[in-house]
Amino acid sequence: MQPKYLGKDETLINGVYALNKSKQLDKSKKVFLGRILNTNEQIVIKLGKKYHNSIDKEIQIYTCLKGMKNIPKIYCYGSEGNFKYLILELLGPSLHSIFKNSNNHFTLECILKLSVEILSILKEIHSRGIILRYIKPHNIIIGKNENRNKLYFIDFEYAKKYIKYGKHIKDTSPKRIIGNINFISINAQNGGKVSRKDDIESLAYNIIYFMKGKLPWNKKCDFKYEIKREKDNIKIDALCLGLPEEIKLFVKYAREMKFEQEPDYSYLNGLLLKIAEKNNINIEAVKYDWVKDKIFKGYGQLFEKFYENVKAKIGLDNTFIGSKYKPKNTSDYAKYFNNNLENIKKKNNEDKIGNNQEGKMKNCNQIIYLKIKAFINKIIKKKELLIILIFLEIINKLYLICEQKSQTDFSI
Repeated sequence: MQPKYLGKDETLINGVYALNKSKQLDKSKKVFLGRILNTNEQIVIKLGKKYHNSIDKEIQIYTCLKGMKNIPKIYCYGSEGNFKYLILELLGPSLHSIFKNSNNHFTLECILKLSVEILSILKEIHSRGIILRYIKPHNIIIGKNENRNKLYFIDFEYAKKYIKYGKHIKDTSPKRIIGNINFISINAQNGGKVSRKDDIESLAYNIIYFMKGKLPWNKKCDFKYEIKREKDNIKIDALCLGLPEEIKLFVKYAREMKFEQEPDYSYLNGLLLKIAEKNNINIEAVKYDWVKDKIFKGYGQLFEKFYENVKAKIGLDNTFIGSKYKPKNTSDYAKYFNNNLENIKKKNNEDKIGNNQEGKMKNCNQIIYLKIKAFINKIIKKKELLIILIFLEIINKLYLICEQKSQTDFSI
């Protein structure tokens, strides 16, 4: 019998945590949203099969990285029924998600700060005898609230120790391909055994991805073997076309490293700082795009996309709305809607902002608030009651979607 303190979609874990089966954060893996029962604090619960060692390996890596400020906090791990579980703190969205919702564009200063920070984190991970084997934007997330200026690495399922019994592992026979084919090194995609040099090359591809908005083989190739062929054949000049010369040197250095060679992090960091210097950028003073006034600007487009979908629905089916709200006229509705908007505004503790201050907004809720209010005022004047009713139906869903997008996007 389900305990009263659990929701209908919740499962008890270790007598302390509730796993919400309806809120899967990563569709490719068993990663769910959960909560601590006595505090209602939201958490992330990662599941693995009881007789599979993937969770055990990841726990070992987290243990090796314990104390690092850029690694999520572990609450608990163990087994429950036929599953093993790993419970982590819930943080913010991934760089992949933020980048996609920013039309695949970060400012140069943001990219350089990101690259310097990731290189620094990677150096510390390597110093603990661990290699990631590849890096992708999906596995780098930001903190929540006041920690949105911090980066965190997650998902160490494929990470491994490169130092065993005090010695560097040997370059042995080819292995199976592991990792995201877009971001793994050429050596890794050809089945070679990986080391620190492969992490550096993978980082280079991430930097190019952020600078160009895509990699040359993105969408051009549909299959892994086509991407592999494209990466094998592309020259560094073509790969880095239009980018600073220092990025070419970064890639060249990574590809020419020896298997057991320790990366020259100072040299690589210097290349990034040189780009900053040429562009009069002070890395230490830079704020990430999502920390500045541009925070989650891409989420503001959610309303516009929703509106386009609604217009399409109106054309197809006028019975789209089964609204429980029955205003007598547009004036009654306008009164309700304005009150509803004010409640949303108060709930988010938003500051007073003007219609022409979208560029100064601090979060996506403020952007959506103004976009909705401006549009509703427009359609009220035209007395298009049907459209007003549609927006009444979706206004609360919009709010919930934005909250979920900005807070629970743990790993996509």
